[in-house]
Order: sequence, then structure tokens, then C-alpha cells
Amino acid sequence: SIQLLLHILQMTAGQVETVIGESSDKKKIIRAFGSIDIILETNLVTLEWIASPCNDMFADAVLSAILQAESLESPKYFPTNTITDETHFKQCLIELLQDMFGEDSVPK
Repeated sequence: SIQLLLHILQMTAGQVETVIGESSDKKKIIRAFGSIDIILETNLVTLEWIASPCNDMFADAVLSAILQAESLESPKYFPTNTITDETHFKQCLIELLQDMFGEDSVPK
């Protein structure tokens, strides 16, 4: 389902945005990673991106998310997206790296 695909894309790419299409066809366009357009039609999904090594890697991740959404059953409940505190994440990561490699090797 589209809801499952959106959920998996949000878990993979973070924030995804809906893009207004040029025509009024039954197309829905979603942009992931700020550079990969996912065009959803009735029984067809098309990916469009400008080729570069980084964008190719992002497109592979989006394709993997699409295949995963296709293979899974749609759940009855989708958890809400959590917003992570970036400073808390950085502090925890620094603490983890200091525990692993010593306090002198990882600056704060």
C-alpha cells in the first residue's frame, strides 16, 4: 500500500515531501533524499533522478524500500514518526565512541 511505502521511505530517507505534478493524472509524486522522485500510478512505480554516484546510492535505497513495501503485508496501525533530538544523539554517539576508543581519541 502507499501508506506502507511512505512509512518505509520515512524510516529510510527521513523527511519525504509530496511534489505537485504537472498534470492532473492519477499520479502522486514523492521526493526522497531531496533528489529522488518516486512517481506512483495505479499499478506502476517510476523512479527519476539525476545520475551521480550519491544519487545512484539514494535511488538504490529507495528501490529497496519499494521492494520491501511490496513484499510486506500492510499493517493495521502505523507508528507515528518520532523526531530525534540531534544534540542528544551527538552526545550519545560521542560517549559511545569514547567508551570504545578512549576519551583522548574522540574530542568533544
